[in-house]
Amino acid sequence: MVRHAARTVSLVAADASTVRGARRTGERVEVVDPDGRRLGVIVSAAELEALEAIEDARDLAEAREVLAAIAAGEETTVPWEVVRAELAALPS
Repeated sequence: MVRHAARTVSLVAADASTVRGARRTGERVEVVDPDGRRLGVIVSAAELEALEAIEDARDLAEAREVLAAIAAGEETTVPWEVVRAELAALPS
């Protein structure tokens, strides 16, 4: 789901009432710098939780796919000892 910000505010104007409004209405608020460059978006905690749940579900599905590929012999793994040794050999 892609939605655009319903409202745009400058960084200076983004205050507690802006955050409370996003929570109350579910409205996304785009925060921009004085030159109009997008700095971030204020979303309600409920929307953030929903986005995190979607991300977690995608991560879990991807992990299951990789584990299934390993179990089927389609992917290989590298033992931690090998990774650790390679990392230790890198210049600091």
